[in-house]
Amino acid sequence: IAVDDVRITSRSVAVMGTDAIEIDGTTIGQHFTVSAIGDPDGLLNTLQRPGGIMSQLALVVSATIDAEQRRDLMLPATALDLAPQVGTPIE
Repeated sequence: IAVDDVRITSRSVAVMGTDAIEIDGTTIGQHFTVSAIGDPDGLLNTLQRPGGIMSQLALVVSATIDAEQRRDLMLPATALDLAPQVGTPIE
């Protein structure tokens, strides 16, 4: 998953900044793109189902969401260090 040019990992942190959401220290504008790799039909159905994330965001924050399937998609690399914090790799 990526939000604009920020790759989301298990170490990502999202907070509400002074004027906008910040993910891993990067400010996300009012208009943004979420990209995800997975089963196209499953992802789209999950987003669009009644009571799903699209309808919740439309209700809670008046969001307008467009969802589309793509055959090819490139996500940005993460800027975070993903080396284990506890333990050491086995050689």
